[in-house]
Amino acid sequence: MSVTKTDSTYVCYKCGAPGLKTDSNSNVVRKKHSVAPGVTIRKKSKPSRNKPCECGSGTKYKNCCGQPKPAKPHRAAYQGFSGQYTESQLVAQLAFVRQWGFQPNPAQLMTFMDGDADEIKSMVVRALRGLEERVGADNSAWIFAVLKLGRLITPLNQGMVEDESKKEWADALAAFREQHDQADHAG
Repeated sequence: MSVTKTDSTYVCYKCGAPGLKTDSNSNVVRKKHSVAPGVTIRKKSKPSRNKPCECGSGTKYKNCCGQPKPAKPHRAAYQGFSGQYTESQLVAQLAFVRQWGFQPNPAQLMTFMDGDADEIKSMVVRALRGLEERVGADNSAWIFAVLKLGRLITPLNQGMVEDESKKEWADALAAFREQHDQADHAG
């Protein structure tokens, strides 16, 4: 007699009657159907590829439910757009990365090209605040520096910016920490 598992109740293959009730650790806690001693209780294995499919379609398992699921292609975000950019958009994209330290999506690039610096700045600040909420990181110093300087220094653009800009960024972070420390000592 073979037994298959459905949820937490085992069912007899031959008669379809409920077999054994199990707990979350697969320990038998109550018999619901007499099972002969020495019967191996196992989970039902998948059918042979050339046997009829269990779904009742009448076709072989390998041509029905046994077909491998196609893998979903992995696509990097916005990877396909940069090949469609004009030369001026590519120049603007490089300028965006130099200033903000990440690859822009097409909408961000268009906003940047339109010269709306305040909109990009507020978008970056919103993203940093959202990151604070999701992972619990304190980005207050970075937000302060973005609002003060209108740029973001990340590993992606660190090699693209001048040493003076890096120093301004470091000074802005230090100024925030100094103000923050003074507020802590005063309060």
